Amino acid sequence: MKNYIWIAITLFCFFDAAGQDKKWWRATVVYQIYPQSFKDADGDGIGDLKGITQKIDYLHQLGVETIWINPFYKSPGLDNGYDIADYLAIDPQYGTMADFDALLAGLKKRKMHLIMDMVLNHTSSEHEWFRQGSSSRQSPFHDFYIWQKGNRDSLPNNWPSIFGGSAWTWNEQTREYYLHMFLDKQPDLNWDNPLVRQSLYKMMRFWLDKGVDGFRLDAISLISKNKSFPPMDLSKGIFAALNGNVNNGPHLHRYLHEMNDQVLRKYNVFTVGEVYTDKDSAWQYVAPARNEISAIHFFDGLWLSGKTTGIPFKNTMDGWNTALSGKQSWNTVILTNHDYPRAVSRIGNDSMYRVESAKMLGAFLLTYRGTPFIFQGEELGMTNYPFNNISEIKDVTAHTGFAALQQQGMSDSAAFVVIAMTTRDNARTPIQWDASPNAGFTTAEKPWLSVNPDFTNINAASQQADTMSVLHFYARLIALRKANPVLIYGDFEDKSPKDPSLYVYTRTLKTKQWQIVLNMTATEVDYTVPTTGKLVLSSYGKKGQNDAPSVLRPYEARIYRLH
Repeated sequence: MKNYIWIAITLFCFFDAAGQDKKWWRATVVYQIYPQSFKDADGDGIGDLKGITQKIDYLHQLGVETIWINPFYKSPGLDNGYDIADYLAIDPQYGTMADFDALLAGLKKRKMHLIMDMVLNHTSSEHEWFRQGSSSRQSPFHDFYIWQKGNRDSLPNNWPSIFGGSAWTWNEQTREYYLHMFLDKQPDLNWDNPLVRQSLYKMMRFWLDKGVDGFRLDAISLISKNKSFPPMDLSKGIFAALNGNVNNGPHLHRYLHEMNDQVLRKYNVFTVGEVYTDKDSAWQYVAPARNEISAIHFFDGLWLSGKTTGIPFKNTMDGWNTALSGKQSWNTVILTNHDYPRAVSRIGNDSMYRVESAKMLGAFLLTYRGTPFIFQGEELGMTNYPFNNISEIKDVTAHTGFAALQQQGMSDSAAFVVIAMTTRDNARTPIQWDASPNAGFTTAEKPWLSVNPDFTNINAASQQADTMSVLHFYARLIALRKANPVLIYGDFEDKSPKDPSLYVYTRTLKTKQWQIVLNMTATEVDYTVPTTGKLVLSSYGKKGQNDAPSVLRPYEARIYRLH
């Protein structure tokens, strides 16, 4: 009898009465930290681990329960840490292992989680594996990477690098080409070699045994390659060409299942994959029965812009939600990250309605179905940087993209307009903590990347003092989500699929139902207030409860509890 009781208790802990899986990461709110730009504690102009530790209470007071930190491993930094030279060492610019341990302890003290960015597709060319493997074909590390014989003047095939140019680079010491889907200093690992996989699994266990709560798996859908190396048809675009050859390769899901079986399932972790896939195939990564990873980030939402709000926005989000609702799969909700311009500038309206559109996007982020990811500064409504020329931009992909546009015959000025709007540096400018020099990010004379000049108007200190700020609205949304499981586990239904201005949807859990109404335009929109509903929260504050309730103001967000 006792055994049956314990089984019942266990099931209750993980599933509610509606059968909802209650793994911790489904209910959490994730905050992404780009460490170079978060907080500089030692005054060298670069953010560091001690700086993150100093700001744990800011995140805790906001209501954040999980942080995801971009790579801070030892690295030459050619791709901002995604070129790892030593998986088990902290890069000195970010601090020491003792600093990491102190950060982790501070998070655990507040019952917060940490997920680390893990790059398993490639290493830096300065990694010891590649140093030895590229020196001789007889090296035991040579087969850790992907090689093709040939001669210096003839590439193995037409495979392109995602960062531009060929995916093949000549190595004079072994007189072979090695494969790299990103920079030539980021050689791809050979996952077909069992020693590679076991070495990576051992490294992952090192961090998990320290107490890390999971990983964001960078470019994870690229780890399996088609070793027949067929030529690609690039006429339909690079990602279509990569599919089946480099992306979603022949052994990908077998390797993910093996990683889960040998590492992940032994810990209570959250894994989210950076995956290039269509929505109809996405479930294969995340369906619980497949035992691969917890969730994925899909890119369609990150590619949305102001020109694609309204029906295109809803079609994108609803399509992915529908695809991932089946087979007990889970979704993530993300509007920007370190690789994309800021959401309020890209999707919202940062000129006339910055505060209003930032709040509206926050309401979507924290009431939609899935685990929400907030990118640092998003809770402040931080905007894109007003770049004036290409020399101000450090993003390596921006420079390769600028050169490519020039080669296509575009003028320098026209090419720069495109790059300024799309460069990853828009999201990477330092966090604006206050109105002091360099926005309180650093005491150095010059930070690694310039602070947005709007920091005197947009900063955390001023918003903490303003109860109508974007920051306070995010805190209210997070608290509302935590207190009402319907906003986490509730079923989703779009009530306005054909409306070009309003996004109206319900979340329903057993007898509870909530309705979220978002005006995605810069104009007032008529709206029929639900007769059985009670307004719980409006992005316009108390005025939204009294003035013209049948009219939604520009970018207004309302949340109703229905009876």
